[in-house]
Amino acid sequence: MGNKYSSVAISGYNSSPPPDDGSNTAANEVTWAGIKGKLGDPVKTQAASIDAGVLAAFGQQFGYNIENVATDLTLGAGDTNKFIACTGNHTITLPAVATAGTSTLYAVINVGSGTTTIDGNGSETIDTALTITLKPGQFALLATDGSAWNSASNRQSSPLRGHLSGLTLSRNAGTPNTKIDVAAGQATDDTNVASMTLAATATIDTGTVGANGLDAGVLALSTWYHAYVIAKLDGTTAGLLSTSATSPTMPSGYVFKRRIGSVKTNASTQFLAFFQNGDDFLWDAAPALDVNSNNPGILAVTSTTTIPPGVRVRANLNVQLAELSVNNNAINFWSPDISNQLAGLSATPLGQIGLFTGGSNAAYGQVVVWSNASQQVKWAVAFSGANTTVRIQALGWTDTRGRFS
Repeated sequence: MGNKYSSVAISGYNSSPPPDDGSNTAANEVTWAGIKGKLGDPVKTQAASIDAGVLAAFGQQFGYNIENVATDLTLGAGDTNKFIACTGNHTITLPAVATAGTSTLYAVINVGSGTTTIDGNGSETIDTALTITLKPGQFALLATDGSAWNSASNRQSSPLRGHLSGLTLSRNAGTPNTKIDVAAGQATDDTNVASMTLAATATIDTGTVGANGLDAGVLALSTWYHAYVIAKLDGTTAGLLSTSATSPTMPSGYVFKRRIGSVKTNASTQFLAFFQNGDDFLWDAAPALDVNSNNPGILAVTSTTTIPPGVRVRANLNVQLAELSVNNNAINFWSPDISNQLAGLSATPLGQIGLFTGGSNAAYGQVVVWSNASQQVKWAVAFSGANTTVRIQALGWTDTRGRFS
């Protein structure tokens, strides 16, 4: 399996020339037809065969042959010294080391967005393991020492897990209603395989679909969009907006992604003004009330707030507790992901905002509480009556954007 070139023998060559006894006879005549048929044509045929064989051998030996693979494949002699370019989720099985021989080399690269598993034959190992996996953009060169397979690969060169720096979102200065700017920065993709670098500010134009645009459709009114930085295997990067918090439609050639924030349009299909500082996002104008509830009862209330859907964030809430009576009161907030934490006046869990003076009074304050992935928080008051009113508005949110996943 090691030698890729097969020698070519000459055929049709006349190894018995006509006699040369000096006589002027037909047997001694040299003709062009004779030279061509008995010498020229055989040599030409052999040279052409050698040329084709050399090109084929060089193609296999030096790897300009690319074999595209989208299903499970068991490698054989015809796959040696090629680039096995894999897409999708599937398994590449190596031949037995005894069959392959020590001069065999396989090159496998994951050019898709799935996972490529390379499996040894039976119980034969690869780098002492039964299998190895290649994530998008990773490759492995595989050879055998006669007893096991060994690889040289970039599988151990993954970037810092969850890294994200820069990539701050803002409305475009010239066209703030329909364009979002992504500042220069760097992030590890959400599979922790590739480091994506945006060298300069990218502008996402929602009038287009694809890289630096929407992932699909047209800009919609009163809709949340999630911003991504995306990248190709060759390092090309761009921005993208999608209504999906996890699975945007990726433009052709882009295989890596990282969600870097969220924005929202209003009823006029214009991006709401916001300000980002690191992981913190603040509404740049007074938001509408998310809750305006009179006599809500003392049981847990689940409320939807103006924070991104599809992700868990820390909601920054402005709260008013009004009690137009002589009753003391308190309000407590908690995440819907944990058990109910009903408010208490003197016993835990103590209310985060309290009102203890009685009479026609109201208490105000800000609360930070984790949401669930449906934009919801939970709250309860210690006392509720006809004179009890709760008002809540979202000032913004803190979004870790995959740093700890």
